[in-house]
Formats: sequence, C-alpha cells, structure tokens
Amino acid sequence: MELFLIVFLPLIGSIITGFFGKILGLRLSHFISCSLILASSIFSAYLFYMTLNGYQTSNQFLFDWINSGAIDASWSLKFDTLTSVMLVVVTSVSALVHIYSIGYMSHDPYQYRFFSYLSFFTFAMLMLVTSDNLLQLFFGWEGVGLASYLLIGFWYEKPSANAAAMKAFVVNRVGDFGFLLGIAVIYIATGSISFDVIFQKINNVNQFTINIACLLLFMGAMGKSAQLFLHTWLPDAMEGPTPVSALIHAATMVTAGIFLVARCSPIFENSDLALSFIIITGASTAFFAATVGLVQNDIKRIIAYSTCSQLGYMFVALGVGAYQVAIFHLFTHAFFKALLFLGSGSVIHAMSDEQDIQKMGGLYKIIPFTWIMMLIGTLALTGAPLLSGYYSKDAIIESAFASHAFGHEYAFYLLVFSALLTSFYSWRLIFLTFHGKTRASQDVLSKAHESPLSMTIPLLLLSFGALFSGYLFSDFFLSYELKELWGNSIYIHPDNHILEEIHHSPFWVKKIPLVMMIIGFIVATVFYLLLKSLPSFLSSKLPFIYNFLYNKWYFDELYNFIFVNPLKRIGNFLWLFFDKKIIDGFGPDGISSLVISISRNVSKIQTGYVYHYAFAMLIGLGFLLIRFVVY
Repeated sequence: MELFLIVFLPLIGSIITGFFGKILGLRLSHFISCSLILASSIFSAYLFYMTLNGYQTSNQFLFDWINSGAIDASWSLKFDTLTSVMLVVVTSVSALVHIYSIGYMSHDPYQYRFFSYLSFFTFAMLMLVTSDNLLQLFFGWEGVGLASYLLIGFWYEKPSANAAAMKAFVVNRVGDFGFLLGIAVIYIATGSISFDVIFQKINNVNQFTINIACLLLFMGAMGKSAQLFLHTWLPDAMEGPTPVSALIHAATMVTAGIFLVARCSPIFENSDLALSFIIITGASTAFFAATVGLVQNDIKRIIAYSTCSQLGYMFVALGVGAYQVAIFHLFTHAFFKALLFLGSGSVIHAMSDEQDIQKMGGLYKIIPFTWIMMLIGTLALTGAPLLSGYYSKDAIIESAFASHAFGHEYAFYLLVFSALLTSFYSWRLIFLTFHGKTRASQDVLSKAHESPLSMTIPLLLLSFGALFSGYLFSDFFLSYELKELWGNSIYIHPDNHILEEIHHSPFWVKKIPLVMMIIGFIVATVFYLLLKSLPSFLSSKLPFIYNFLYNKWYFDELYNFIFVNPLKRIGNFLWLFFDKKIIDGFGPDGISSLVISISRNVSKIQTGYVYHYAFAMLIGLGFLLIRFVVY
C-alpha cells in the first residue's frame, strides 16, 4: 500500500471541490470529497491494524525540498506507531465530519468552498503528524492555522465570525513565534532539523540550551492547544459552523500541541524544568476551563471549555512522562468530543440555530436519538465505568499521583477537583437542554425535528468509539509489556516506570475520579432538576464569583487593557500624525494628488514627435561633451 495516499487524498479532494465543484455539481462534489477522505481513513485503519501487529516504522521519501548551506530538508513522510494513532484519529473523525456536513450545511450557498476548506484542514493536519523534520512539521502547523482561520470565519458576513477568526490567527502567531525560535535554537545546537539526527545529538547539548528550546517549543504547543494565557481564541472559534468546531476540537488543530510534545519526547525528557512547567500549566488549564464551563449558556462554548480542560489533562500526562497515557486520552477524547460537538450541532439544527441552553429544555421527547447520543458522549467525558473516558482520564490522574516530578501533587489534586467540575457542567448541559419544562418559544418548537440520516449516522458511529475505544485499546496504550510496540516513536526514560506504577496505585486513587463524577452528577441533579431556583439564588448572593466565572476570569478584558487598547491608541496616533498630516497633508488629496500632478507634467514631455526626441538627445549629448571637456 502506498502510504502517502493517506496524506494526499484529502488535498486532491480539496482541489477538486474548490476549483471544479460548480462544474461537477453539488452531489458529485460531496461524493468526491467524502469518498477520498473515507479512502484515507480506511488506509489509516489498515496501518493502525498493522501497528497493533508489530509494524513500527517506515519513511517514504518524496523529493528534496530545501538544500541551502547546512540546511538539508527533504520532503518525506514518517510512519511509526505515534503517527498511525494520529492518522486513524484524524481521518476517521474527519470522514464522519464530512458526511455530517452534507446535512448540516445543506442550506448554505457556499458548500463548495466549505468542503474544500474542510479537506485542506485534514490534509494540513496529516502533513503535520507525518512530518520527518521540524520544518516540515511547521509547514503543517501553519497549514492548520490557515485552515482554522478560513473555517472559523467561514460566515464572513458576520462581524463576530471575522473577529473570532482574526483572534485565533493572532493568538496562535504568538505561540508560533516561540515555536519558530525553538526550531532555530535546536538547529543551532544540533546542526539539523531532522528528528532522527536531533534525537541522536540532543544528549550532547548543554542543559541551558535544552531548557530554552523545550520552553519555546511548548510555547507553540500552548497556542495551538489553547493552554492558559494563550487559550482565549478557542471559545470564540465557536463562531464557525459546528462541523468545524468538531474537527478543531476533536481531531485536528488543538491536538497538534499534544503531538508535538510527544514527538519531541527525547528532547523534553532532558529538561526537568520544561516538564514541570508543562505539568503546572496543564493542571492550571484543566481547572480554569472547568470553572468557566460551570456558568456558560452557549451549548458549543460549554463543550469548547471542556476541550480546553481535557487538553490540560493530556499535558499533565506528558509532563509526568506518561506519553502513551496522554496519547490514549487524545485517542478516546477525539471520539466522545466529536460526538458531543456534532450532537450539539444536531440540537442547534433542530432548534432553528438557537444555541442558548437556557432557551431549551424538554427536548428528549422531540429529538430522542440526539439525546441518547449526547448522553453517551457525556458519560464518556465524565468517566462513567467501562466507557472510553473511564480508562484514559483516570489513567492520567493515576499518573499524576504516581509521578515524582515537581508539581505532580498540585496536578493530582487539581485534576481530581476538575473531574467533579467536569461532571457538574456536563450534566448541567444535559438537564437544561433535554429535561424539565421547555423554555423555547412555540414557533421554534413547532419546527423542531430530528436530524437527517447524513447527520445521525456519523453520530451513531462516533458513539461506538465513545463506548468501546477505551476498553478495546487500553492494553495497547497502558500495558508496560506492550511498550515495545511503540518502538522509537516515543522515548521512555530507562528510569521511568510510570506505566507499571499506575497499575499499582492505591484503591482510593483509582476510585476517586468515579466518586467525583457521582458527586458532580448529584449536585447537578439537585440544582437543575430538584431545586431549580437554587442556581439563581446562589448567583444573586455571590455575584462576584458568578461574574468572575461568567466573564472567563476577565482574561479578555485584561488582554484588552494590556495589549489591545494601547496598540489601538498607538495606531490612532500614527494615523492622525503620519497618515493624516503627512501622507494626506500635501494638497487637497495629500501625496497622492502631488504624485498625480507631477506625473501629468512629466508626461507632457512625451509629445510623440521624433524631432523633439532628437533635439532632447542632442541637448543631452551637448551636456555630456561639456562635462567631459571641463573635468
């Protein structure tokens, strides 16, 4: 099998749909786009099957890319165990999102553009995870950034969508600047950007340089994976169509930071400082996002903050050296988070684009299939026994407890408390959306209906991943005996026995996430089914806490005060002083009118008469002769 087809089939679909979609027609464009993504997902599934049976590494050289001085960057694709896991996640979720989009975007006049962007997004992420060197990875990294900008702002007629797209682009540029500097530091230290060469030479690099390189690389990961301080773009990304939200949050952009740290594990394992920073950042993000999710009312924003929180869990696992555990949660999270996002899209579709859960209620009778799918996704997210999150999220909490790294106790207790908050806001969403008396208008209810098959079938398939992916693949990800299946795709320090230790965690450590889930469910039941006036009473009695959480800890306001408003003032000053007084200060229309006036006068010299030009040449020749004689 030609493995490069996995990467390039989505690109072919993007080109065909984008450039020839209107010629081919909508049905054929849908068929081509979805078929090529499905083919890519089938090839990825086969590669993953081969990996489970011992296949480890294959590099496919495509062509020379950059050969300048000491920089020698070929364009080749790296297929190993880590890549195979990422490929099956990206392509399977993307294929289902493509099919789902046929129904969800059926009334949109710009479907050709949408499907082209969607396929390009998938291609960029596949290029990222198969990259053989840091520069090629950066190409895919910027590709998903571009695609996210195009898709978040897809409905460009809406000012809020444009603002959200620009915000995502700008915030990620901050992280990407750090990532690019990290690549430069590694190149200077090792003389290469190829992963294989870097990993061989990294042990000979001094500790200070390794610390700087790792912190800069993680700065890039913080931006893409929306960690604390660079997280503000992620909730606003909900301005894009719901299938985009599912793809960003489940399989593509936000998982890029997790992949980067896992891929560069041989580098990060040499920096205790960077690993401790990752632990503290991840735990803080998990707690922060969970607290904000408690009081949000937009159904997609609640799930978005849930994504932010779960990414924090994954980074904690990376920080303590449990790389397989982090990838395991990335793997299971992709299925139940895509299920939740696409399920919320089904709710929005049924409710005539209403997204406020305070204006819903009682929908389980109207859209029972969507209700069941959302229940499965919620149970998996909160860690209900035997569902996917129960295996992967609990393993992260156990890893934080078993670790001896700096900050592991801080992470353990924050993650445990965040598990309670996750359960509460997840069940709050379910109760306010599907249970109790309806708060929707009769006009909206009269139009409410279950989604078409193109939307419900992807939900059904994702539900199988949410139900069974944890149970079926827990040994592959968590078994110490099967660690050889990972080959060299993830580096495990010889002194790191965390995979063994989590299997011997105390009983209370293993069961405390389940206890937190149950407590969160009970509290949510009391608040939103039994004593429905209690939330309003508490918010009125504790307005500071409620407003603090509802306004997302005032990060946006703080950034506006520190960065946005001062830059606006500088821009206004430059506009008034430079543009208005200098550029526009000459004549009635400024410099432009001056240039036009000069051009018109100079053009008068061009008369079109040969004897005028001959006369001018004679005058010029005369001046040259005089200058020659004098000097």
